[in-house]
Amino acid sequence: MNTAVRTLQSWFADPRNASTIEFGGWGLFVALLAGLVWVAVVNGGGSLATPMGQALAGSAVAALATAIGAAPALFVRNISARWQSATLKRARDGLRELARGEQTRPSPNRA
Repeated sequence: MNTAVRTLQSWFADPRNASTIEFGGWGLFVALLAGLVWVAVVNGGGSLATPMGQALAGSAVAALATAIGAAPALFVRNISARWQSATLKRARDGLRELARGEQTRPSPNRA
C-alpha cells in the first residue's frame, strides 16, 4: 500500500503530468454528468411527478444552497482574529453538545 501511495504522490506532484491530470478531471466530470443524465432519462427524472425527478430536484437545490453558502469564502481574503475566535468557539461548543448527546436546536417532531 505504501509503495502504491508513494507512486501516486510522485505522479501527481510531477508537473509533466499536469495536462493529463486536467484532462482526467474534465473526463471524470463529463462521465459523471453523462451518467446522471442517463439515470434521469431512464428513470423518468425529467418529471417531478416521479420519485427520481424529485430526488434529482432535491439534490440540485441542495447543491445550489451549498454553492451559495460557500460563495462568501471566495471573496474574503482575511478574517479578523475576533471573527475567527467567534466561529471557532461556536463550532467547539456545538461539538461539545453533540458529544454529550444534547441537541443544539429542539426537534419539531418531539412532543
